[in-house]
Amino acid sequence: MGLGAAAGAATAASAAASAGAHAADENRNTGDAALASKAAEALAGQIAQYAATQGWIAPDLAQ
Repeated sequence: MGLGAAAGAATAASAAASAGAHAADENRNTGDAALASKAAEALAGQIAQYAATQGWIAPDLAQ
């Protein structure tokens, strides 16, 4: 294998590793976003219930 072929193989391996790392990062970010969304929805529900008990909003809006 010549020097050019070896360099090309190393570049291809590096590109494949980089693509794999990027895909893993995308999956982690998607999971983080879903977790943050669930947490925000739960918190919003608790705030709505509190607001309803204080009489700030109608109780049916806190459902």
